[in-house]
Amino acid sequence: MNKPESHRKEESRRKLFVPPLFAVLMLAAILASRGLVTSHADPVAIEVIQRALANLPLQIGQAEQYWIKTREVPVPTGQAHLLGLSAFMSREYRRLQTFPPVTAILFIAHCGDSRSMSGHHPPNCYPSSGWTLGLEQSFTWEVPRSDGRVMEASAYHFSEADDSLSNLWVINGFFMSGNFFAATLEEAERVAKPSLLGGNGLSQFQILLQGDYPAVDVEKYGTEILQGIPSFLFDVTSGDSPDQGESSDWELQVE
Repeated sequence: MNKPESHRKEESRRKLFVPPLFAVLMLAAILASRGLVTSHADPVAIEVIQRALANLPLQIGQAEQYWIKTREVPVPTGQAHLLGLSAFMSREYRRLQTFPPVTAILFIAHCGDSRSMSGHHPPNCYPSSGWTLGLEQSFTWEVPRSDGRVMEASAYHFSEADDSLSNLWVINGFFMSGNFFAATLEEAERVAKPSLLGGNGLSQFQILLQGDYPAVDVEKYGTEILQGIPSFLFDVTSGDSPDQGESSDWELQVE
């Protein structure tokens, strides 16, 4: 039996009705995904972190093996725009006394609000730029440092879909206040709090190695670079006072 016109209109109105709270939550999720939610990050803290990144030394590494800066490079895969970064640096380093030459791009980014980092990590960003992820070659490991911190890192292997000879390794990890380190974005997001709830932001590092390196070399090169990053960077992202003697160029005073 056909329903009266008035009943059909009422059912149509019920289908279109969205509970107010649910609508608000949906809108908040959309705005957060687009970086439009207001960040409550401390601008002074952000400037301190940017200065720390700018003051990373031209030569990093341990006494056994050094990497020297060769140039500033663009942020990989246009992530500066996507992430809405609060502070970042992107440099190319070359491993000394190595032939054939080995170079790596070191990219470190900090978002004052951890929500801006959501969804932005190599397994998402690089395939969208034409790279194919080889999950079977990916791995994670821990990097003990001389300052007592233990970093965690993931290594992802990519190849270009139209060129089987073009290979790329991306070493990736995250860190935040409290000297917390995570090898994956999922792990970091379980701990990170948005700035509105008192969070101090989230930082991400990427090390790009262009070439078909064996995994043992990828781990070795990544370990050398991560162990060579000065402690003051992790001090300021944790809200601690850095060791002033570690770098004569390092200044905390914000004018």
